[in-house]
Amino acid sequence: MQFEDAIKIVLELEGGDRLVSFPKDPGGLTRYGISLRAHPELGVDGIKNLTLADATRIYREEYWQPLELLQLPERLSLPLFDAAVNHGSGKAIELLQRSLNKLGSDLIVDGILGKKTISSINRYPVTRVLTSFLAERLEFYHGLETYNIFGFGWNRRIMMIAISA
Repeated sequence: MQFEDAIKIVLELEGGDRLVSFPKDPGGLTRYGISLRAHPELGVDGIKNLTLADATRIYREEYWQPLELLQLPERLSLPLFDAAVNHGSGKAIELLQRSLNKLGSDLIVDGILGKKTISSINRYPVTRVLTSFLAERLEFYHGLETYNIFGFGWNRRIMMIAISA
């Protein structure tokens, strides 16, 4: 999947241009899924005035490009991009590495998308990698303190990613 298609899905999952601030959400003030916690340099006014173009640039530069998604099977690009947006790039790769280890790989879970991780991805059918990775994300969500508050939405998010990948 290309960035232009993936960003549309992620922006929908992130609530679009609504300005939100849920008291129990550690991200704090958020627009287009860009949170004040993750981007304190923007400040409150920067989040409030964030444009779609600016949010798209942030997603491309900070979450899509660092993962070097074009090296991966196409069906993994959206799930990994979404995980990077939702958990951070390093955590997304850690979850991928854990999921690959559950398939039989022996990777160091270091959050780095290196040659060994990419080689390991290519050892298995993409459907198995995708299923294992999404299951790993679900397991991660279940371990979070705020699961009872946001769990339904996170489960829905995984289902949307699964049918869109």
